[in-house]
Amino acid sequence: MKEWKIVFWLTAAAVGFRFLHYLIFAGEIVVGPDQIQNITLARRFAGGDLYGVLDVYWTPLYPILIGTLTYFINSLVTPSLIISIVAGGLAVPLTYFLVKQSYGQREAVIAAVIAVFYPHLINSVFLLGTENIYLLWVIGAVFIGWKALKTDFSRDYLLTGILLGLAYLTRPEAFGYPLFFVLLFTGKKLRQKNLPARRSLTPIFVLLLGFAVLAAPYIFYLRSATGSWTISGKSEINTIAAEYSEEDVQPETVAPPTGLNLKKCRVLIESFFINLIIIHKGFPYLLPVFLLMLVALGLFGENWN
Repeated sequence: MKEWKIVFWLTAAAVGFRFLHYLIFAGEIVVGPDQIQNITLARRFAGGDLYGVLDVYWTPLYPILIGTLTYFINSLVTPSLIISIVAGGLAVPLTYFLVKQSYGQREAVIAAVIAVFYPHLINSVFLLGTENIYLLWVIGAVFIGWKALKTDFSRDYLLTGILLGLAYLTRPEAFGYPLFFVLLFTGKKLRQKNLPARRSLTPIFVLLLGFAVLAAPYIFYLRSATGSWTISGKSEINTIAAEYSEEDVQPETVAPPTGLNLKKCRVLIESFFINLIIIHKGFPYLLPVFLLMLVALGLFGENWN
């Protein structure tokens, strides 16, 4: 079978299965507070308030996508649902191309079929959040970034940076990914022993340029709105909320006479470990042990050189 047919049927199966899942479980979809806030920003955008989509806590890309669809579909939930189903479906062909790039077509088809029916990828569609769009940008960046490592074409580095910029505008934690890719590309140059040459650093600058073109306007907005350089207003707002929560359940104590705010440090450390626990709990869902075994076996599918 020709490859375009394989990709077409995988995509059709992914979108169709998710739509069927929606028809069966439509009555169980619950819109949470995060989704309500994104929908509110989106409706401002759809109503013509282009700057109303900007918020220090919520990144703008997802509300912009919802608002664009809301302009044509006057519904609170349907635009979010369409975006989630389409993005979740497109993650399947991207998985195919990513695996094919490293292992081969047979392994890519197996991985894509697993992605079609993988429960947590399906369930994430009906959370109506940024997860599926974010996954799409990150997988795309990994796919194009790996291609850039092999081809060394400037356009691939630029596209990788653009995809990372889109990921950052979807979820602020993606801000750290450019550093990962820079270290990866730098490691390649060190291995080739041509890092000192100015020309060898050009791809890295191209990648950062692609990222900055999309990320910089929002970062400057955050600077203007918060008065400080930050990648998101979430950390400060969450820290303040945690402090108020502690004050509700603990008696007020006198802070020691020091220039270091120990209370904020403790809240930050506690938040770090809580998030670390959540990540460890979620990791088996994203990369199940059985799938990791298949990947490990794939690493030894042929002789290393």
